Amino acid sequence: MSSDVRVEDGVMDEEQKAVVIETAAATYYYHKEGGGFSSLIDRDGRDWISYRPGDGPAGEYRGIPNMVFRGEKGGFFHPGHAGEKGAETRLLESGPERASLLSTSVNGRWQVRWDIYPECARMTVLRTDPEDSNYWFLYEGTPGGAFELERSRCGRCTGEIGSLEERWEADLPSPSWVYFTDPERNRSLFLYSEKRDRCADMYKPMEPMTVFGFGRRIEGVDSSITGEGNVFYIGLVEAAEHEMVAAAVERITG
Repeated sequence: MSSDVRVEDGVMDEEQKAVVIETAAATYYYHKEGGGFSSLIDRDGRDWISYRPGDGPAGEYRGIPNMVFRGEKGGFFHPGHAGEKGAETRLLESGPERASLLSTSVNGRWQVRWDIYPECARMTVLRTDPEDSNYWFLYEGTPGGAFELERSRCGRCTGEIGSLEERWEADLPSPSWVYFTDPERNRSLFLYSEKRDRCADMYKPMEPMTVFGFGRRIEGVDSSITGEGNVFYIGLVEAAEHEMVAAAVERITG
């Protein structure tokens, strides 16, 4: 398996310029003005995010990390966002061992760095708004390329596993991680947080997409993570059983 990270800058994707990062495990599409991932494509060409403009949960709500939500007044780091909700993104490094992106909100109050490696992508929160610093980290998308309640599963670091129909809210132990599986292809997307503060995490279906969040409750839209320096990982692993996913997450994030 090649360990190279290949980068193409300035690609048009869903009405925005994007950076495309191709690795052996996945291909990432990152909107430069939106400041978020619009697509995460696996080895079989299936998109685990599937963002597109319009259609609410069938398109424009989707993305990673969808981090700052402030209703109609603003919000940052979400694919498709522009103007007052936009960001400026610089490509700091373009392979072959990693790609690095720095995104800063247009008001200058938020900043994150993404480092994309052959097996994962890691986000570090560098700057938060000193007057309104709460945020969350979301996965809103399509496990295995489609939102299928009967097929896919959502697992947690605690060992609990449920269907995509099952809503849950919990303060996961630190470090926290969850995963969404495509059992037919023995593949999972994991999301990992090195959070140090105690706050709710959750999952609920919003057909036809997932709504998973570190630092979010099932009801309402209040975010509860604070602080600079927090680190999050995402990645696709070739496993669907809990023990195998756990071993992969430990190896990648350790």
